[in-house]
Amino acid sequence: MRRLLSSVTVAVLAAGLLTATTTTVQARAFDEQQRLDRIATPTIDWQACDEGAPAGFECASVQVPTDYDRPRGATTTVALTRLPASRPSSRKGSLFLNFGGPGGEGVSTLQQVFDVLVTPEVREHYDLVGFDPRGVGLSDPARCFDDADAEAAALEGLPAFPVTRSGERAFVRQTARISRACRAEAGDVIRHASTANVARDLELLRRAVGDDTLAYQGYSYGTYLGATYARLFPDRVGSMVLDGTVDVEAYSGANRDPRSVGARLAQGPAAEEVFDEFLEHCRLAGERCSLNAWPPRRSGTPHSAARSPSSASTPARFSRPPRTPRSPTARTGSRLGSDASAAGSVSSARRSACAIATPSPDRGRRRPTPPCS
Repeated sequence: MRRLLSSVTVAVLAAGLLTATTTTVQARAFDEQQRLDRIATPTIDWQACDEGAPAGFECASVQVPTDYDRPRGATTTVALTRLPASRPSSRKGSLFLNFGGPGGEGVSTLQQVFDVLVTPEVREHYDLVGFDPRGVGLSDPARCFDDADAEAAALEGLPAFPVTRSGERAFVRQTARISRACRAEAGDVIRHASTANVARDLELLRRAVGDDTLAYQGYSYGTYLGATYARLFPDRVGSMVLDGTVDVEAYSGANRDPRSVGARLAQGPAAEEVFDEFLEHCRLAGERCSLNAWPPRRSGTPHSAARSPSSASTPARFSRPPRTPRSPTARTGSRLGSDASAAGSVSSARRSACAIATPSPDRGRRRPTPPCS
């Protein structure tokens, strides 16, 4: 009986705590919405984009508060681009996109990849809208140096990846100097470039295009932005696609892990694991993976003559011991990195290994055949 009463007590307390937490979150979201509702909706004046943009795109910029705690103070620019719905008579609204980063440009990226992002049916019903988040690209970017020469001098000799202890120490010192330059030159921009402020900007942009709710598609860091928007403005979410979700606690540091964001997200182990999968599927693909064509064929030399009898398997420089694939959840779940989930990364590696080699009439690649299909 005592055990039963204890279990009931625990259940009641847990339910009460959950209710209190939910109520607090809802109250905060209501307060946030009320605060944004008191800010005037920006007006978007769509115009033809600068030379170089694909046909059909329009561009604009709006002013939003630099500091939402002081909404009548200084403003910052947010640049946008739009590709109107292909069938205006059946238009349903706007689809906002963020391609990740943080720091990724939304204007130029959308203009480069719009034709592979969504299906023709989505294009018929939605305007595609990309924007440069505050501090990025065309949106009052954070500038760490006075000119290009100063920037080049600061970056000179900085390796992509240090490979020795001494190189690592030099890398840390050099990046610390760059960080100090950024704080000195663009401290105010950086202070107000939080994900929460970008989400608030997105709420104003939703209102500016006239949509009742937000339709949003985010990749990598863009999933964190989408989750932040949904937390701040839950009643304004219409539909969301979050592709390559990040571990929110690890990304934000809420788990109190003192390591860098890349280490917290396990990006290094993730990259190694995906590359191992790539090598394994390349090995299975045989001659259809160009890495197996080693040494490279000389001009005018038959392919068979350029290969030694033992070169049918993966060359030693690309070879690693075969691995038994684990399930996506057994890998590291969502901590595989900020750019893809476990299953997506491995699937991508498999497709890349199988399609890397030979030209075809469509998109310059051969369609995979077993064991790659």
